[in-house]
Amino acid sequence: MSRTFGASSNRWINKRNFKNYLITWLGNLLQVGPALGDVKFLATADSTWEDNLLYCGVPSSDIFHTLETGEDALTGSQHDVLCVCPGSYDVDTQVNWDKSWTHMVGLGGPPLLSEYTIPNATIYTDSTSVATVMYLTGHYCQFHYVGISNNGANAGCLSAVYINGYGNTFKWFDMIGNMNSTQSAVEAAASVYFGASMANCLFEDCNIGSNAWATRTAAKSGQIYFPGTSGGGGPSNTTLRRCNILSRAETNTICMVELPANNCCARGWLFDQCYFDNFWVNHGGTLNAAFYDACGTTHNIVLRNCSSHGIARWYTADNGCIFTAQANSQSAGGISVEATGD
Repeated sequence: MSRTFGASSNRWINKRNFKNYLITWLGNLLQVGPALGDVKFLATADSTWEDNLLYCGVPSSDIFHTLETGEDALTGSQHDVLCVCPGSYDVDTQVNWDKSWTHMVGLGGPPLLSEYTIPNATIYTDSTSVATVMYLTGHYCQFHYVGISNNGANAGCLSAVYINGYGNTFKWFDMIGNMNSTQSAVEAAASVYFGASMANCLFEDCNIGSNAWATRTAAKSGQIYFPGTSGGGGPSNTTLRRCNILSRAETNTICMVELPANNCCARGWLFDQCYFDNFWVNHGGTLNAAFYDACGTTHNIVLRNCSSHGIARWYTADNGCIFTAQANSQSAGGISVEATGD
């Protein structure tokens, strides 16, 4: 009988062809071609997904049930891949993704706000001791088709993902924090942290935050947070393209992106065709601004063809570091101009 991965009948990828098909698909998706390394799998124990992997010839030694053990099995600098089967994977200890040129790919397609209560390929924590679910210090890693959530009911549960590496790529990747009232009352709580050593990263078609969980209550807090640093230039040269930044808040001094201190951000930040949305019950009010920028050192953020809902302005403090650009019929169309305050 011909059998295929992930289906119960009329299977079209048979056991003999599974490995070649998978390697070809991953090589094309990651754009690394024949440089692809070893492939490991994350699957819930005794699930249909695990059964199908075993049937298709994947050795049990290459199948893992927790993100910690799956990441540990990867070897850096050879384009190893951890494929995540659909399911909900609980994390009780922060996972340090510290191997460069290693990748994570979900096998359920684009996550589309895949919260862990309605999972696709979803990694989450509800532990009160996990500050961030995944702390990324590796370089040139790729993450596709996975959602990561932090629902730890503790003031120290600050983010879903903390990025402190360079050259990393995220596509169709969800990062959701601020899921409960304990987190949402903390200014530094967010969905993603852009750390001091982050640079040259790319986000495409990602969802950052959620408008469906706890109402955020901490003034100045954002779903994207740039942690302050005492020196250096801060994170730089990163593009967010077609990303949704989502929030639920009913305090107008709350923002979507927070830059809290000098040197927390540097040059070359582009938000391209991104959508910023804040949900306020009965549309009772709007946030004052999408960005809270207290970074007094030189940086630049350009918003190109972006849009928003539930937010009055892009920016309220005039420090000359946030710009907007949109093509129009005028001769200066597409030339960025400063987003001024009130």
